[in-house]
Formats: sequence, structure tokens, C-alpha cells
Amino acid sequence: MSDLRRDYFVTRLADLRPGAAAGIEAVFAETEARARDQFRREGIEPEKVKFLRYGKFRYQNQEHTTEVLLDGGAITDERLADIEKAFHETYEREYTYRLDAPVEMVGIHVVAAAEVGKLVMTRREPTGTPAEIALKGRRKVDYALEGIHEAGIYDGTKLEPGMTFAGPAIVEDPGTTIVIHPGNRVEVDGYGNIHIHLAE
Repeated sequence: MSDLRRDYFVTRLADLRPGAAAGIEAVFAETEARARDQFRREGIEPEKVKFLRYGKFRYQNQEHTTEVLLDGGAITDERLADIEKAFHETYEREYTYRLDAPVEMVGIHVVAAAEVGKLVMTRREPTGTPAEIALKGRRKVDYALEGIHEAGIYDGTKLEPGMTFAGPAIVEDPGTTIVIHPGNRVEVDGYGNIHIHLAE
């Protein structure tokens, strides 16, 4: 039920100076086209794919990079100064200082995401079936501080909405085992969730 997401990383060196924007924009556009094509092959219409653009920048001759969100549409030469300013602010926030040095891009990061249809859960009404239908048997269970008790053993796959029973009990399900301590009460809701009401 989660939305679809892919992250694309491309290494590309570029100085942030006039004339560089066209090349940077071309890398983003090419990466986004590749993403749309991959989603299209999985049955997702291209117009449903949304993108977040990030640039990975560093001061020239430094090793560490800082990722900056590049919102605002296409990369143009007019935007390069604002992008550089955003890098300085992000770098200072992460490292507590900034440098008076040229900035270069070392790569891009594109997040491509598409929403998928969500399932709607249907609540089931109680059937009136007694919980004894799910009872597989009884056996002695050691409840540690509460001692050894004979517990009802229930088949979790047979529990239905509205069923109730009290501990000591064990619910055995293909994916888990639920321990119901003596004095606690169990109630199954309309979605098959098992609620354990603790003894006062």
C-alpha cells in the first residue's frame, strides 16, 4: 500500500558559473526521463510521477559534499546564484562555518515518486459465533510470576469479529503466538484485531 519511490544518483562535476546551468539541467532532464520510462514499464502513467531534485555540492578542493534541495523548476543561469547561496546556508548549518571559496556540483540526486491506489479496509460485523469454535484444546502453561495454569489454546485463523474469551489462554497464529495472562480478557474487533483488556 506504500507509494512507489526510486532514487537516482548521477555523478557530474560542474562549476557554478554562467553557462553551466544548461548542462546541469540536461542531467536532471535525462534522469527524470529515465525515471518516467521505468515507471511507465510498470504501468504508471508518466504524468503521475512527481520529482524532487537535489544537488550535491562542495567547496572546490574539499572532499565532503552537502546535498541541497533545488526546488523552483528548471536550472537556469539566473538561478545559479540562489543555488550557491542555498549551499552556503546548508553547509554552515551542518558544519557551523562557511568558506569564501568557489562552489562546484559533484552530482545530482533525483527522487521519483508516484502514488498508488490505496486499499480500503472493510469492517466485518460480529457473526455471533462463539469463541469455542476456535478452541483447539487445553494445556498447562507456565506464566512465570503467575505460576502454572491450564490455558485454552485458540486457533488464531478461526477467530471472528465479536468473539470474546478470557485468559489464561494462548492464541496460535501462523505468524505469531499471543499469550493471554490469567484474568485478562480478549475481544476480536471488526478488522480481526485482537484486543487484550488487562485485569484491574
